[in-house]
Amino acid sequence: MEELEVGGVVDRAVEALPTREEMRAREEAGAGLTRPELAVLLAGAKRNLATLLLASAVPDQPALRETMAGYFPPLMVERFGPHLDDHRLRRELVAAVLANDVVNRMGATFVTRLVADTGATPPAVAAAYWIARTVVGATERWAELEADDEGLPATAKVLAAGPVLSEVLEALTRDYLRRRETADIAATAARDRPAMAALAAAAIDLGTPYRRRLRARRAETLADRGLDPETAVRWAGLPDLEVGPDAAELARATGRAVPAVAEAVLQLGESLGIDRLGERLRQARPRGRWSWAAWRGLVDDLDQLRRLAARRALEDHPDEPEPEAVLRFLVERAHPVGQVTRLLRDIESEPEPSLDAVAVATRAVRSVISPSHP
Repeated sequence: MEELEVGGVVDRAVEALPTREEMRAREEAGAGLTRPELAVLLAGAKRNLATLLLASAVPDQPALRETMAGYFPPLMVERFGPHLDDHRLRRELVAAVLANDVVNRMGATFVTRLVADTGATPPAVAAAYWIARTVVGATERWAELEADDEGLPATAKVLAAGPVLSEVLEALTRDYLRRRETADIAATAARDRPAMAALAAAAIDLGTPYRRRLRARRAETLADRGLDPETAVRWAGLPDLEVGPDAAELARATGRAVPAVAEAVLQLGESLGIDRLGERLRQARPRGRWSWAAWRGLVDDLDQLRRLAARRALEDHPDEPEPEAVLRFLVERAHPVGQVTRLLRDIESEPEPSLDAVAVATRAVRSVISPSHP
């Protein structure tokens, strides 16, 4: 609200939006925004993002031409498709459709949060999001949820499984922002989509027994919410696609298969305690701007450590199959890995999650991966 007000997009007084003091009072009372207030913010977020997109080069990217085509009836596109690029409002239409898609699918605060967390510009966030939705085939996945069938209404399916896809899209958007690979949406998406498809096909069988149990519990939850068992199992594997860009990059660098590299990434995430630290972070409740910044920084650090560990293990043992390379990496560091494990037990025995404790453990994990070992 503050960002939109400063930008002149909304006027709190005119549109009856709560003041900062009213927001604090609602938070203390456990209340939120009303539907009319949310509607005003959704519309404002779309207008604001569309304006920012128009001031950038993002609407000119060839990958977004499909947004222009989707704006018109299919028959019109069929007959006049070659002339779409000459439309006088082409950039405005692309910006509007892209802004609507981002806000409708990811929420009014999505761009604002990622800008604050990553330092990226709003147009870069929108471009990274479009890469993410392309590489995971989000259009087809949304269509699957939004199709009515004899079992579960579309609305119920979206409510049950939609958040799973949204979380994956946000994680991948952050990843492509970190990589600074948004200058050519089409090229980045074309490079990574085959790798993501291979990973999605293998996701059901990836990971350690612990991770498979987590996936099975996730599938049970989705099934309890009404998804048929086969769909629940497929959607339960989506969160593991978060490692896709890292696995694809490392696969290109080492000449290994993407699913095998992803297996190594996931194995090291568990063996080094990175997944357990991530779970501890998810239990934490940061308060205030700086605590949230520290929390986000630790999440990013843990993701980076998982990438670094996998790269180090596979590059240190180029002639070994992935499982053996990971095992040798861990055996060579048995003592510091044991120290990290003991530290994790101490942290998990504390009644309340602590960002300071996670930060200490994160440094310990980094020392295990550092070139000084062995």
